[in-house]
Amino acid sequence: MGYVERILNYDAARDTSVRVGFKNVFSELTYRILPSNGSGLRHNFQFTNYYVLNPNNSFNELSQELIYGIDFRNTAALSAELIRDNVQLLYPISFTDKVPLPAKKYDFTQFSIEYLSDARKQFSYSAGGGAGTFYNGNYRQLKGSITFRSQPHFNLTLTAEYNKLIFPEPYGSTELFLIAPRLQLNFSTRIFWTTFVQYNTQQNNFNINSRFQWRYKPMSDLFIVYTDNYFTDPFFKNKNRALIFKLNYWLNL
Repeated sequence: MGYVERILNYDAARDTSVRVGFKNVFSELTYRILPSNGSGLRHNFQFTNYYVLNPNNSFNELSQELIYGIDFRNTAALSAELIRDNVQLLYPISFTDKVPLPAKKYDFTQFSIEYLSDARKQFSYSAGGGAGTFYNGNYRQLKGSITFRSQPHFNLTLTAEYNKLIFPEPYGSTELFLIAPRLQLNFSTRIFWTTFVQYNTQQNNFNINSRFQWRYKPMSDLFIVYTDNYFTDPFFKNKNRALIFKLNYWLNL
């Protein structure tokens, strides 16, 4: 159980952020069935419960998740998830450019499924999707990724995600896209270079993040990070950019 003093809640009606704390209780129950006959299948059952109260002990949110997963011997995995949310919205909020959703109590349920292929192969992939209700509307999702790796030096992953939110009038609807390539080069056991690129229509953001890492001693690293952010609309209008240096040194006392 904990208490968080300062959490930002966005009030779309007044276009401002309000700081509100909360109390929360989290519980988790997991049951696993391990293979005993050489089949290689491991079954995982998990139930989580997240209960949130406002500072005055009034109800804020209840989120419950039921997850079933299968782990295969070849490192592939299949999972299904059922989520139920009960939310007392404190302030109007908007997911579109239309009228914000009113502050009231919402109850919605979502289901998703995902498959991860054998990660040991040169080419691997993941694919999944979900559907359900979302506040007073409906929700659809498709996502996937493909990875090519050439051990031990090269790793390239392309991730894509599509979400569609459909609300009744006058709250509007929207489609959200995320495309995120990731390139990793390992020049040696001490020198690494990783670059992320992300195109995100939800945040109206196109981001480039490139990181150089030199492990000059055990647990001691030099990082040089270049980050650049652009608007997606108007496309490639610069928001900000930065060059960051970070040095870690391990003191073995």
